Amino acid sequence: MAKETTFPSTFSNLVFGFLLIFTFHSQVLRAFQQYGDKCNQTTTCSSPNLTCSQNQTCACSPDFVTDYSNPGNIVCVKKSDYGEVCPAGDFNPCYSDTTCTPDVNGINRCLCDRSFYRTNFNTCSSMDELSPSKISATSTANTVTLTWTADKHGMDVTYTVISNQGQGQLVGSVTDTGATWSNLTSGRKYSFNITTTLPSDNYYPVKVMQVYKGDVWTEPAIPGPVMSVTLISGTPGAAYMYSITFQGSQGDVDHYLININNEIVDVTGTTSIFSTLKPGQNYSYSLTSYNGINNPSQVFTGTFKTNVTDPGVILNLTVQQDAIIARVLNISFFCPDAKAFPGNIQGYTIQKTLFDVQQVAEETPYRFVASHSACGASFSDSDVGEVFVERDYSFSVRAWNDFYVGNFTPAVEIYIAAKVPRLDLLYDISKLLTKVDNAQLGNTKIEVLLNTGYILDANQGAVTDVGIAVCVKSANILCTNIVIDNLDNLKTWDYARHFDFNVVYRTTPSDWFQTLQSQPSQFSYIIGGDNCTSLPTTTFCNGELPAGKELALILVQCNSAGCGQVIYNNYYTRIVAGTDNNNLALGLGIGLGLGCLLLAAVILAVVIYYKRRQRLLRRKREMQTIHQSVDKPSLPANPPPHFRVNNGTTDDYIVPIGNLHSDYFSAPSLSQSTHTYKAPEDEAIYDYIGDDYLTFKGVPDEESPRGS
Repeated sequence: MAKETTFPSTFSNLVFGFLLIFTFHSQVLRAFQQYGDKCNQTTTCSSPNLTCSQNQTCACSPDFVTDYSNPGNIVCVKKSDYGEVCPAGDFNPCYSDTTCTPDVNGINRCLCDRSFYRTNFNTCSSMDELSPSKISATSTANTVTLTWTADKHGMDVTYTVISNQGQGQLVGSVTDTGATWSNLTSGRKYSFNITTTLPSDNYYPVKVMQVYKGDVWTEPAIPGPVMSVTLISGTPGAAYMYSITFQGSQGDVDHYLININNEIVDVTGTTSIFSTLKPGQNYSYSLTSYNGINNPSQVFTGTFKTNVTDPGVILNLTVQQDAIIARVLNISFFCPDAKAFPGNIQGYTIQKTLFDVQQVAEETPYRFVASHSACGASFSDSDVGEVFVERDYSFSVRAWNDFYVGNFTPAVEIYIAAKVPRLDLLYDISKLLTKVDNAQLGNTKIEVLLNTGYILDANQGAVTDVGIAVCVKSANILCTNIVIDNLDNLKTWDYARHFDFNVVYRTTPSDWFQTLQSQPSQFSYIIGGDNCTSLPTTTFCNGELPAGKELALILVQCNSAGCGQVIYNNYYTRIVAGTDNNNLALGLGIGLGLGCLLLAAVILAVVIYYKRRQRLLRRKREMQTIHQSVDKPSLPANPPPHFRVNNGTTDDYIVPIGNLHSDYFSAPSLSQSTHTYKAPEDEAIYDYIGDDYLTFKGVPDEESPRGS
């Protein structure tokens, strides 16, 4: 058996004592842990100023701050409250919202930073809270008003405003909500600084903060009125150039806008040029000035009138007579020189002088309806007063505007010569000569109504003769392009009668012009109303008209320049005065001739039909004779002489080829067993049925005039 070893009781006591000593030693070590030493729940820091941090090292407690000024002896210094004296150093012994800084007496105390202030709630807040916010500015021409919002938070805060231009004057005092400056220059840019000031106390000096340095423009001052209107250049009736000078705004101005007659001009000075104005006119205008940021001033409105000068002198006056109408004059001239600034020309005055015994001058004003830029027009006697033909005149012209009358041009003389009469242009020809329906006149007379007032009017010159000519229409005479130069050169009625009225003749007597002068304005005249058979052949006489003829009447007026005529062609067509024995014989002859022609045509048609019928019957008989004499050995026995086909409308015959007339058929042309040939003369048809025989078709029977 093995021997058991045991410890004596003294050994047990030794172990127990060792454990007691170790435990006591651990407690001693725990009590002496320093700053930065390791610590835990069993090993604590050596001082109440220390605390075991989260990283299990001894650090300064929350109410203490670490002083590193002596690296060999780092200590924890207790934090100071607001206003308490604090030690100087590289560390802040104050609570978090304060800092150790000298007060107004140079003693280090825990105070707010210089950009902060101490609130009533014992906290430090930024000075920005005391500064103005939502700052805005408005201006007039001489003032600037600044407005803002601010909260002093119970502090004794003041505000000041300073103009960096050193100009202007503060109106009253600066309030908690804004300030106003006056006596500023219009249209100028200004900069303003708003300063927030917190006064000093036992701890702090004065605290100042600038919060605004914005630019503000004053409005431009309202410009003044138009001072002068000067005409620079112009063309009558067209464009004029005017210089407009106005009073500028006080202060600074960037530019102006001036509006006249809806023409807007932008200028930097006080003079502008306009090209749409006319002389002597009233105009309304508006003026606006603008500053450097294009803010407008108040609008100035007013009126002015453009100046008017003498209308100037008309140059190169010419007066010409119209080539056709005697009393129409073409007056032309050059407008007044544009450099003369003729103003708003209203029209022209024409001075007409008739050179007669008294040398009387007649002045007739004429106002242009259209623009005077036309510089001339056509004037008739209705425009310049009555003008007599074959007289001497002189004309002068001058212009006139709203205020002035110009000088007359040098006189231009003209002789109003006679022109060939043109009744067709000057009058309604239907009123010169009008047909009168008079059934009692018989076969050879026509009544017309004449307007002697028009016919004898000397509008183209003094009338020397008036007459009526007659033209009888025929195949050789159309009466359309008749020109009569002299009434006395026309043929007489007796001459025309001997030539069956195939010439134009004068139907009015030689003294008819004198007769018309003593007649009323409406004069009835019967053409063909005289018996001229006993008068000499050379005498103009109003003899009877030829009956049953188409006539044209020609009204002729003559003066010293020649003769003019009006042909009444369409109005007096087919004038049939009646029917005589000659016309009856002519009608009977024409009718008898037409009847004979019709009868001859009928007889000719009958003869042709009869001859045709006879020829066809003769041919039929010849064919029948040929058929009876033909020997037909190759045909069937006893063939019928002929047989009918096609419902009895055609006779068919069998004939030998040799018996056919060579005009009808050429036997050698047969080359097929069956073929159809057409005879050239009687249109009979042959069908080839063998070497020697044909069937002969289409021979007319007695009922049919032709073969089928």
